[in-house]
Amino acid sequence: MKPALHLLALGLITFAALGAADRPNVLFIAVDDLRPELGTYGAKHIKSPHIDRLAATGVRFDRAYVQYAICGPARATTLTGLRPATLKIEHIDTYFRDTVPGVVTLPQLFKQHGYTTAYAGKVFHGTQTDDENSWSRRIPPAGGPGDGGYQLPESREIVRKRRSRNTARRPTSEA
Repeated sequence: MKPALHLLALGLITFAALGAADRPNVLFIAVDDLRPELGTYGAKHIKSPHIDRLAATGVRFDRAYVQYAICGPARATTLTGLRPATLKIEHIDTYFRDTVPGVVTLPQLFKQHGYTTAYAGKVFHGTQTDDENSWSRRIPPAGGPGDGGYQLPESREIVRKRRSRNTARRPTSEA
């Protein structure tokens, strides 16, 4: 296994208990390609007080491993508990329901036991949402998909300036 700090899909899965006081609420945050660039992991240049406070009261994983270095298989193995070879997934666009249709996913297991399961963002790969089996509902992104509607205006301006600066630095090829 190759060490990786991929904790899945810039997305968030919330498992909220339905009226059962004897069951805990479960919040599973999955992030794809995010190195531990958060205050809770010691990054001084990142201001993340809310997630830092959440991490201080929950379980924070300090070591992460991935079984396959492509997001589709990595996501499927994490959410099913099966190895890539068992899932028969070696490519980014292979849908696990096509190869192992009866597998029970982590959110599906919670759903089967009376939890409401909800997700926002990309949890399974791309359009492979598995809504019918795994999820009670989808939380749509603020402002529409991919628009950064969750970002502060100042953050959007920083991103815009960096993109502009990086575009200006790219060498132009002469035909």
